[in-house]
Amino acid sequence: MKTYLRIRRVSYLILMITTITNLNAQVGIGTLTPDPSSMLHIDNGEGNKGILIPQVALSASNIGSPITPAPAVGLLVYNTATAGSGGTAVIPGYHFWSGTEWMDIMQNNDKWDLSGNWNTDEDSDYLGTNDAQSLMFRTHHIERFKVANGYQVLAMGNGSPNAPFYSWNQDKTMGFWKSGHQKMGMAINGSVFFNASANTSGGSDIELSINPEGENINLRVETSNNENTLFVDGEHDNIGLGTGTPDPSSQMEMTATDKGFLMNRVGLTATNVSSPITSPAEGLMVYNTNNTATGANDVYKGFYMWDGSNWIAQFPKMHSKVYQQDAAPPLGFRTISTSGWQDIPGLTNQSFTAKYSGTYKLEVTTNFGGGYMEPASDNKDKINIASQEGEFKFTFDGNDHMIYSNSYSVHNKLIGGSGGTNYYAIWYQSSLILYLQVVGGTTYNFNLAFDQFDSPGFVDNGNSGTGMGHVGVDIPCYTEFTFLGDN
Repeated sequence: MKTYLRIRRVSYLILMITTITNLNAQVGIGTLTPDPSSMLHIDNGEGNKGILIPQVALSASNIGSPITPAPAVGLLVYNTATAGSGGTAVIPGYHFWSGTEWMDIMQNNDKWDLSGNWNTDEDSDYLGTNDAQSLMFRTHHIERFKVANGYQVLAMGNGSPNAPFYSWNQDKTMGFWKSGHQKMGMAINGSVFFNASANTSGGSDIELSINPEGENINLRVETSNNENTLFVDGEHDNIGLGTGTPDPSSQMEMTATDKGFLMNRVGLTATNVSSPITSPAEGLMVYNTNNTATGANDVYKGFYMWDGSNWIAQFPKMHSKVYQQDAAPPLGFRTISTSGWQDIPGLTNQSFTAKYSGTYKLEVTTNFGGGYMEPASDNKDKINIASQEGEFKFTFDGNDHMIYSNSYSVHNKLIGGSGGTNYYAIWYQSSLILYLQVVGGTTYNFNLAFDQFDSPGFVDNGNSGTGMGHVGVDIPCYTEFTFLGDN
C-alpha cells in the first residue's frame, strides 16, 4: 500500500511539471502564478528569504577553475577568495564568466551615481577619462567648461562684471571673467577692480590695469608695520605714503617722521650735458653724486634741475675759508729792518683747495705798528713823530702781490717825567683784494711775508728791542677766500 502511494505522488509531480513547462515555459517556486515575463519566479510568500548563488573559491580572474567543465559565458558565481595578484587578482563578490575571464560585477559597475557613491578611494577612484580626450561638463546640454588633456580647465563662456564666469555660490557677482581677447578682469558686484591684457606681439599692449573703468575705488597696500604704506585716494586722485587721508591739496603726501625722501641719484658730468639722463624733461630733478674739476660747467654733489638746456644747482654754492696769523704775544710778531722778508707765522706756505670752479674773492688784510722812537738829543724838541714803514708780500700760485704799510710812532717829553712817553704800535691796517678764476678741487699755495724798511729815528734803527716793528697787534693778519659764482 505504501509503495503505491509514493509512486502515485511522484507520478503526479512529474505530470504537473511537464504540463507547466509545455503550456507556459515558466517555473514558479513558492508561487502558482509566476510572472509572465519571467522564466523562473521564486517567492516564499513572506518576503523574508533570498537566493543563494553557488559559492566557489577563484584563484585568479583569468583561470576558469574550480568550475568544471569550462564555465559557460555568463555563468554566475559568488567568489569567496582573495587571490591572485596585479591585474588578475580577485576579491570576494559576485563574478560572471566573460568567456576569457571572471568579471567582478561591482568593479565593472563603478559608475558615479546622481546621489553620490559609497566606499570610494581617493587614491584610485576618479571621475574622468582613460584616453587622451577632454572631459566636458554641460548643463541644459550646453557646454559650460571642460578639462583639457593638457593640465588646463577651460571655460566655455566669458562671463561679465555682474556675472563672472568663475564665482562663488554665496557671492555670484564676485569673480573672474574674460573682458576681451587676451584680457582677464576681476569684478565684484559689477565694479571691475583690475584688468590684465596682453597681445601676441607684447610691447606696450601688455598691461595690468587697476580700476580700469575709473570708478571711485581706493587702493591700499598694507605692510607689517603700516596699514597705509601706499594709499591711492579714489575720490581726490592723490597718493598717501603712510597715511590713508592724503591732503586733498596735494598730489602726494608723505607722513613718516623718521624717514626722508630719497631722490634719484645720478652722476652728472657737466651742467650743459644731459647724460646720463636721456632727453630730460624741463623741471626734472636729480641728486648728483659726482664732482668735476674741469674749470667750466663743473658739477658738484647736490640737487640739480634741468631747465631745458642746463642743469641748474638747487643749492647755494657757498664756500668761504679764512686763514689767520698765529696767536702772538700782545705786541704781535716783531719785525727787524735788516732781516729782509720775514714769513708771518700761520700764513706761511699755506694751501687752499677750491670747492667750486668759478670766481673767488681773495681778501688779504694786514696789520702793522711801529716800534719805539729814539728820544730827542736836546731839550728843544719836546715831541718827535716818525714813520716806520714796510711792505707785505702776498704770494699766490707763484705770483707776488705787494701791500705797502706804515705806522707813526710818537715820543713826547712833556708827558711822563724826565724820560717822556712813547706812543708805539699804533697799527695801520691795509688790505689787498683779488678776484681769482679757479678750478674746483684744485689746490693753490700761498704765503704772506713782511719786509721792514730801514727805520732811522727808531731805537736801534728798528733792529732790536723796543725799536722793532709789530705785525698783528690786537688784530691778526688774515686771508679770506669767498666763492662768488660760476664763470
